[in-house]
Amino acid sequence: MGVSDEQSYLFPDPALEAFLSSKGKGPNRQSGTYRRNVERDVRRFFDWLADQPDTPSAFTELSPVHLRQYVRSLVQDDLTASSVRTYYANLSAFLGWCVREGYLTENPAQTTRAKEPLPTTDHAGRQRETGQQTWYPAQRRAICRHADQMAEQALDAVEDDRWHAIKTARDRAFVYVLAYTGIRGSELLHNPSDDRRTGVTWSDLALEERRLTVLSKRQELSDRSIPDPVVHPLRTLERVLDPAETWPLFPTLHRPTLYGQLRDEFAERGLADTIERQLGTEPTFELFHEANVAPPSITTTSGRRIMRRLTDDAGIEIEDKHGYLAPHGARRGAGRVLAKSKGYAAAARLLDNTERVVRERYSDIEAGEIAQEATDAFERADGSGRDDQ
Repeated sequence: MGVSDEQSYLFPDPALEAFLSSKGKGPNRQSGTYRRNVERDVRRFFDWLADQPDTPSAFTELSPVHLRQYVRSLVQDDLTASSVRTYYANLSAFLGWCVREGYLTENPAQTTRAKEPLPTTDHAGRQRETGQQTWYPAQRRAICRHADQMAEQALDAVEDDRWHAIKTARDRAFVYVLAYTGIRGSELLHNPSDDRRTGVTWSDLALEERRLTVLSKRQELSDRSIPDPVVHPLRTLERVLDPAETWPLFPTLHRPTLYGQLRDEFAERGLADTIERQLGTEPTFELFHEANVAPPSITTTSGRRIMRRLTDDAGIEIEDKHGYLAPHGARRGAGRVLAKSKGYAAAARLLDNTERVVRERYSDIEAGEIAQEATDAFERADGSGRDDQ
C-alpha cells in the first residue's frame, strides 16, 4: 500500500510542496534537477514507510528507527554506496528543513543510530569519497560541449548583444578552467569572508606561458598550469570583454552590483550627476574603463549558481546531494584523470597537493592496477603448468 492510499495522512504533502517550491526553478518554481531528485527520494521513503508493519500514525512520530530500517532496505536492494548516501542525504535535507520550519522538533535522519548502517564502501569493496563529487569524463565533455554551443551562438550575434556574448564567453571560460586545471573555485573567485580572496585578475594570467597565479589554500601565491583546451575559451573571453589587467578574470554581470560600484566611484570624485546621465546610455564595462576602476569578481556562491544553471540547461542529471556539477567535483575529476594516466606525482603537481594526499584520495586506482597485475601474474603462473614447491 503506497502513500496515495488510506495511509496518505502520513505523507507531509504541505511541507514537501513548500520545501520543493523553495528549491525549485523557473517562473512557477516547478523545475530544477535538485528539486526533482529530492522529491523522488522523499516520496520513495514514504512509499516504503507506508508498507512497514510499524508505520507511525503521524509524520511527527517519525523516529531514527524508521530511518535506520530504511537504510538497511536500500542496502539490501543492492544499490551502490554512493546511491544510498545520496538518497539519504536528500531525505535528510528535507527533514532538516521541516525542523527549521516547525513541522518537526528534530531531524531523525541526523542521529547516530539512524546513520550507523550507511555504507562507506560499495559492494565491490571500493572506498567511496562520502559526499564528495567527481566530474567523470562523460560529464566533463557534456558540460564543455554545452558551454561551447551557448558561447558560439552568442558570439555569432555579438554586435547585436555584446552583453550576452560576454556572459556566455565568461561562463565557458569558467567551465573550462574548472574542468581542466584542478584549481579550486575558492582560488579563482571572490570570497566575501576573506579579504585576501578578491578573485584572480587578468594580470595573474600568462597564457603564453600556460600559467595562472592564484592564492593557494595555504595562503601562498602558487603558479598553476593552464592546459591547451583552456586557452581558446580564455582568449575568446579576453577579446569580447576587452579587460584591463586589473580586472577579474571572471567579472560579475549583476547589473545592480556594477551600477552601485560605479555610482560610489563617481560620487567619491564629485561626479555623481555625470554617472547618472551616463548610466543606461553607455555599455557598463565602457564606464569601468573610463573610471579606471575594476569591476568586482563573481563570488564563490555565484560560481556555484552558474554551475547549477549550466548543468540544468545542459540536461545533465546528477544524482548526489548537490544535484549539479559542483566546482569542487571538477578538481577531483581532473586529479583522477592525471592519476590514472600519468601517476600520482603528476596529479599532485596539477592539484598543488602532496603525493601522499593524492594517493589516499585516489587509492581505488592503485587497487585496481594491483588487481590487474595480480590477475596477469596468476594467469601466467597457472598457464605455465609448473607446480613450484
